[in-house]
Amino acid sequence: MRLGKALALAGVASRRKSEDVVFSGRVAVNGEVVMKPETRVTWGRDKIELDGVPLLTPPSSASASSSGAGAREAFTKFHFMLNKPKGYMCSSDESCKKSVLDLFRPWIENYMDKQGREAGRRRSKGSQDGSIEEEDQAESLALPPRLFTVGRLDVATTGLLLVTNDGAWAQEISHPKYGVLKEYVVTCATKVKLAQLEKIAEGTEVENTFVVPKRVEGFDYRTGDPKYEYKVKIVVGEGKKHEVRELVASAGLKVTALKRIRIGALSLNDLPIGKFRGLKKKELELPKKN
Repeated sequence: MRLGKALALAGVASRRKSEDVVFSGRVAVNGEVVMKPETRVTWGRDKIELDGVPLLTPPSSASASSSGAGAREAFTKFHFMLNKPKGYMCSSDESCKKSVLDLFRPWIENYMDKQGREAGRRRSKGSQDGSIEEEDQAESLALPPRLFTVGRLDVATTGLLLVTNDGAWAQEISHPKYGVLKEYVVTCATKVKLAQLEKIAEGTEVENTFVVPKRVEGFDYRTGDPKYEYKVKIVVGEGKKHEVRELVASAGLKVTALKRIRIGALSLNDLPIGKFRGLKKKELELPKKN
């Protein structure tokens, strides 16, 4: 199918606006920027990216046609929130030793088993009445959902992470131009002084850009008499790599733990570490709201 149509079907924009997106040079196919909406692409074979965020990440060996299982699977959109554990990387690279996507393998296996059982029942019914269709025959070859993370948390950071196969949704949350706010809780090695909070609030240079947090708040958390943990809440909007760690370091503080607790209006709340859950339909807009 045409690239413009593929973007429209993926929910990026209307057909005409999707073509404008291609003309603007924001779309890459198999790693190469493409500026012609009429370029032919195939679901299940080509990797399509919008502003660096994958709309599809099919295995290179896939050969499903644009009308077959690969296309249908691409349009089945999943949206999860995960409480990322420490020690896991935000990578879809199969060579990665501990990827957050490994936590989803049991779910994917159960999902594919269910899809296979449902397809089997339809084929059995179709063969009995002679009405089996080509789509039903192809369904048993459906590819598993190709999940990816919305943005990243470094290996030592825990907390709220969104995982999806919906590239358009991910792009609206992760692209800096949308200014989605993210809130972190930093645990420091020593008591945080007022002057240090003020220093964090002043901002610092990160990746050749001077960044200023939206909000900074310090508090002590009692872990047991007489022990305390010294914490700082920081809200940022730029999304620079290691931005929060750099802000804290600029005040002469050492970070012992870092946890993200909110993206937009979506909060981690009491989701256990290492666990994930699917977002309800009414929650899909929460990460986009500040």
